[in-house]
Amino acid sequence: MLEVEGTLNKKPISILIDSGTSLSYVSPRLVERCGLHQRKIDKSWLIQLATGTKRRVTYFVKKCEFYMNNFKTKDDLNILPLGSYDLLIGMDSLEKHRFVLNCYDKTFSCIKKVGNAIKINGIPRKVSIHEISALQMKKSVRKGCKVFFVHILDNSHETEKINIRNIPILNEF
Repeated sequence: MLEVEGTLNKKPISILIDSGTSLSYVSPRLVERCGLHQRKIDKSWLIQLATGTKRRVTYFVKKCEFYMNNFKTKDDLNILPLGSYDLLIGMDSLEKHRFVLNCYDKTFSCIKKVGNAIKINGIPRKVSIHEISALQMKKSVRKGCKVFFVHILDNSHETEKINIRNIPILNEF
């Protein structure tokens, strides 16, 4: 998943790019805020959200024009409450625009029909690292949490030779 800033009718919007979603969606709040024309779907359907709740999709916006950074696109967007995002871009749009996602750099490229690519930067997420005590680490492991342990040595006083046997083992997996 990748977060991107965009605009719709010159209003700032937050967009989530999700390759695990089949279709693209717009929040009803944004439809109302931007005065978008909604159409009734001939045959509505149920979808299951990541939270497990099921929602019925009954309306959509045809050829909704919006920008992701400076990339202009038009997509059919189903109307669905999205929580903190205004748009959710799924595989229908990703395939149509030939998106290539780079999850590590939080960027994606769109390959246009003429062959040149447009690079779009996502919003980078901060990775938080916390220093914890050995007791906190032991409790976390007992609770089933994933723990990455780093043992740092000061090599400036090389009085004794560093040997793998000299490093204490907390738990063997």
